[in-house]
Amino acid sequence: MFRKFYEQSKETEYEVEQPVSSNEISKLALKVLNERAEVVDVYLEIVEVQDKGKEYSTVVVDQYLDDGSNLVYLIYSSEYIDEMKWSILKDEIKKSYMKKYNVCDEDIFYISFCR
Repeated sequence: MFRKFYEQSKETEYEVEQPVSSNEISKLALKVLNERAEVVDVYLEIVEVQDKGKEYSTVVVDQYLDDGSNLVYLIYSSEYIDEMKWSILKDEIKKSYMKKYNVCDEDIFYISFCR
């Protein structure tokens, strides 16, 4: 998992963990949820990690906090996530996030939550 933090045009990056099994992604997506987030976008991307020279299926959890800062978590999967697997993961994430958020927008590739 990789975390980016954006605040006042400053970007800080640091690696937290190695790629995880796709079965762990929905739990991690809930774990990284910040209570101060007003809007949370969750989507699937293929991300190339330059240091490793590899591409990973990556679930991005992009959070817009009430103080104007932006937290972005990149959760790398150790296996390829196809559309069917993503649909399942998205539904799991949706269930857990809907305890605190409403769905504001959704399509095949992403889901957006807001208060």
